[in-house]
Amino acid sequence: MLFWLGGLRSSEVFNGTWLDFRVYEPHCGPGIDLPADCGAFFYPLGPETKMDWVSQMEVLMAYKTLSGYFLGNWYHRALSFRFLGADSDNIFTQADGTAWTSHFFRKHFLYPSLQGQQAVGDPSLRPFRDQI
Repeated sequence: MLFWLGGLRSSEVFNGTWLDFRVYEPHCGPGIDLPADCGAFFYPLGPETKMDWVSQMEVLMAYKTLSGYFLGNWYHRALSFRFLGADSDNIFTQADGTAWTSHFFRKHFLYPSLQGQQAVGDPSLRPFRDQI
């Protein structure tokens, strides 16, 4: 969810590691010029994303959205499961520790999900009946 809300590209998502995130809990907000009880996530962008390759660009995401969705809670939940599979700092890994690629994600998660939605009659997927 963090990557979706951050609008990141697949190369930024699948090459990401847990160590890339800088997390500021809500009680730390004033220390980084945010209001009290306002936390944040910072995620660095790679050089291929930036116009100026020497500057450090980061995506800033709220710890909690205005609608009440706690990204921070989900981050900590995911982080707690970090070592249940492969011993890797990559956020997305296969069982053998290999980092995911966009092809792996599409083949094993996206396309099966879309096919399942299409099978139950999702109206938004009708125009793509022969393409999924």
